Amino acid sequence: MTIQASLGRLSTWSEEPCVSVYLPVERGEPANTVATSLLSAARDAERSLVRQFSLNERDAASVVAPLRDLADRGVDVGAMPSIGLFCRGGEVEHCAVPRHFDGPFVSVMRRPNVLAMVAGAQRDIDHAVLGLNRKHTRALRGGAFTHDVLEVHMPTEGDLAVSHQRGLAHHGGRKGAGAIVGGSGSNEHLDDALLASFMREIDRSLFRKLDSRDLPVVVVGVEYEVSAFKAVSTQRNLLLHACGSTERMSDVELHAAGQHRMWQYADQRVQGALERLRDLGGTPRVQPGPKVIQTDASKGRVDTLYVPERLVAAAEDDESAAAAEATLTTLQHRGIVWIAPDKDLACTTALLRF
Repeated sequence: MTIQASLGRLSTWSEEPCVSVYLPVERGEPANTVATSLLSAARDAERSLVRQFSLNERDAASVVAPLRDLADRGVDVGAMPSIGLFCRGGEVEHCAVPRHFDGPFVSVMRRPNVLAMVAGAQRDIDHAVLGLNRKHTRALRGGAFTHDVLEVHMPTEGDLAVSHQRGLAHHGGRKGAGAIVGGSGSNEHLDDALLASFMREIDRSLFRKLDSRDLPVVVVGVEYEVSAFKAVSTQRNLLLHACGSTERMSDVELHAAGQHRMWQYADQRVQGALERLRDLGGTPRVQPGPKVIQTDASKGRVDTLYVPERLVAAAEDDESAAAAEATLTTLQHRGIVWIAPDKDLACTTALLRF
């Protein structure tokens, strides 16, 4: 289930209390490992229910019973980057959540805590990763990171491997296509003219697959490959990452290099959003404080909500609960939510619509 669909369902949950669990997992992680983490989260939730909602131990165990049942049945991790679980009144909802934290956390509030979902999705921007040598092609065809690999005929250099993925934009969780592309064979023997021709064909094939020239494209390769592609590409949003020698890098390292470059871009987008907030500071459109914000969010007045990162996995208190509630309500009304570094944002702040 997509983040947008999950948020739609979660927004109707009014019965309290609600247990929210975030479990970071690796692709292919053994089911018993996930089950152990889930059982540990259920025990933490029980203690929080007793402490925060004054439930007796039997009633607390009843609330988290669906989490224990799910652990007993086994969670199909598949290609999930991580898992978000929301439990209340004998019902549990779980969905894939873009990974953002290294460790799990449990939150017990009156409404679902969706901040971790938003924080992860903020980095999972629709994009493509373009690898300009045979190592990326080998990784693609081996299925190490992607799936649905297609082959496109390349006149000068064999085939081009293209793998389509699904991304989730942070604003409302809208779906979009992403891809990782790898050129097959080595480019070292090509003269400048032939290399340029090869790069143009890659650029044309990339556009045919993505049907966009504005999608961010992370370009990974050795310096001369990256420079050659930059010189001929018609893509408007290139994020370049030149490696010293990709032949000495493992497939995992090569993939991580592209991911790191994409995360840098995601962080730049957050800073751009914060700059907009600073420009409008002191005007009636900027409203600080989660309790004040919730009134505006419930009426659909919030255009953009800014939440300090410390509140995402914070201990349950009035501030974090209010921020989670405002986030859920803002997304319900098709607003945008940014999770910002603590050094740049003192408290939850709203930018109101005109």
